[in-house]
Amino acid sequence: GGGGGGGGGGGGGGDIGAYAYDGGGQPGKAEAELTKKLMAVRRELPGGDKKVSACYPEKGARDIAKKLPASELQLSRCDGIGEQKARKFHATILPLIRAFCEAHDEMRIRWAERVEQARVEDAAAAARAEAEAKAKADVAVAAKAAAVARRAASAADDPDFAEPA
Repeated sequence: GGGGGGGGGGGGGGDIGAYAYDGGGQPGKAEAELTKKLMAVRRELPGGDKKVSACYPEKGARDIAKKLPASELQLSRCDGIGEQKARKFHATILPLIRAFCEAHDEMRIRWAERVEQARVEDAAAAARAEAEAKAKADVAVAAKAAAVARRAASAADDPDFAEPA
């Protein structure tokens, strides 16, 4: 289903398809309900017993409900979260979102889209990590070869150098 024309409002990084708005650009009933659940679950998060807003602010809960993150990476992109909080809280927040979306027909399709997007992002991240590891290994091999070549050149320039018999 398509989201017609416009796209005004606080755009954030091309994630428009993930927002759970009703037809009038307002948060839908299910999104508002999920926001309330996300606000309530903050007390269960590490550190939430001391200061729930330290976990994530209300604005963050609304953004999470809007974006429906399906992975730690997607969660880290929500307002007030970031990488550290995503790493710390994903094990509580993501299953809550999944269960909520699976129980609400109007959220199920958006959730499935986010899950698929998370799979693609995770595969891309794994490919990047593999390429970076290979590049590091290639650099290490090249550095070792250069060191061997320097020693060989140095030995060739040394008049006292004698090949082992």
